[in-house]
Amino acid sequence: MRSPSIEQQRAIVAQWKAAAPALARQRAEELSSSSYDWRKVDALLSVDCPLKRDLQASGMVEMQRLFRLKYTRG
Repeated sequence: MRSPSIEQQRAIVAQWKAAAPALARQRAEELSSSSYDWRKVDALLSVDCPLKRDLQASGMVEMQRLFRLKYTRG
């Protein structure tokens, strides 16, 4: 697959810049019109994220964990 030319890249960026406000409005509308579903919220909160902070860890332990994540991923 060929890489897009500079002109094509600029056109893509301009298209995304033009679409960003409409996408933000759509997102805000969807969020404000949706009902609260505790099961969905609970499912999202239970997702294991490697950057999730351990509330029981000290600051030093948390810093070491973040450094380990940063330097083991390359």
